[in-house]
Amino acid sequence: IYIKKMMTMFNNTLSIVRDFFTEEERNKMVIDFLYNKKKSFPPKSDIGRTIKNAIKQANKDNDWYFNLDRIEHIKLYHMDSLQPSAFPVSAPVLERPLNKGYHQKQRKIVAFSKINDNVENVYGGDLIIKRLETGIDQNITNNSQAGDLVIFPAFVPFHILPVQQDERAIYLQCIIQGLSFR
Repeated sequence: IYIKKMMTMFNNTLSIVRDFFTEEERNKMVIDFLYNKKKSFPPKSDIGRTIKNAIKQANKDNDWYFNLDRIEHIKLYHMDSLQPSAFPVSAPVLERPLNKGYHQKQRKIVAFSKINDNVENVYGGDLIIKRLETGIDQNITNNSQAGDLVIFPAFVPFHILPVQQDERAIYLQCIIQGLSFR
């Protein structure tokens, strides 16, 4: 029932910022991740500020009107033949506010960017979201390229398909929190 009410509130539950990361930036992230074991970025770094600005613009452009506060995390996730589904499967984030405190934070917006090129994973590693407008699963990887920033509300169900043999997928995920829904 709650999801159906949310469906009628939003005309569009997806925003894509094309070419958000350059090939040079993505290559640096892959090297830092694989060789230097860098798995996250500080929310107040340059990359954090840039992502937060893009998310705020998507929030405004899509008339989502979320009260956005801070970045919860910016992490890199890696899937390959040894870990074909290493990315945590996400159910919609519909946390109920606790009965304590006035400024509780909840996840409001999720952003993904595929870091490696699509040629590295032909049969898996695709980002799938449920389009609330239609109720149909949509393969976002078909509509975006590596380096595009895909932004959607945190209550939208999503998952990433496991990769196949000799393939890999690296995703950057950013979650923005805000005051709880009232």
